[in-house]
Amino acid sequence: TWSTNARFTQSGHLRMGSNKGIDFGDTADGGANANLSEILDDYEEGNFSVSFWASSGNFSTAPSLTNNNGRYVKVGNQVTFSVYVAWSNNGAGGSGNIYCSGLPFTNNSGSVYSGVYYGWWHLHSAALNSDETFTGYINNGQSYIVMGKSHIDANDGFQAMNVNDFMNGKSGNMQINGHYYVS
Repeated sequence: TWSTNARFTQSGHLRMGSNKGIDFGDTADGGANANLSEILDDYEEGNFSVSFWASSGNFSTAPSLTNNNGRYVKVGNQVTFSVYVAWSNNGAGGSGNIYCSGLPFTNNSGSVYSGVYYGWWHLHSAALNSDETFTGYINNGQSYIVMGKSHIDANDGFQAMNVNDFMNGKSGNMQINGHYYVS
């Protein structure tokens, strides 16, 4: 029996029925790395904004975000994002590690963390030593970035970024990019 699972709208867009999509089943490669799904069932793009919070004590005065422009594209279960954020030096009272929240979806990459990368950053000189680089990751089951730094010689690995080095009384701006998977 034929049922209507897709139709063209009056504006010429192809609209799929709920839980339906484009089937790429003829491209199956099988084997140990067999595809989990070959149906493209979702596409979305949009805007989002982020905020910052501290792990041990939140800000008594939150930093003013003078720019906060995030864009994302979700294709299937993969989300790719980019956000430009700038803040003034009025943040005060935060303690512990700094986190960036507000990602458009919750990370669901199994037991794997999803890395982020920074296109550029302009931070106070206390944030990084000359042998460190800015880094971060998204925990599984979360929608925020754990911000940190790594030593270039990689002997010390990842170290969470302290809010006092990064934001309390300090201005800055950065471009954050990344991708992660959702359910």
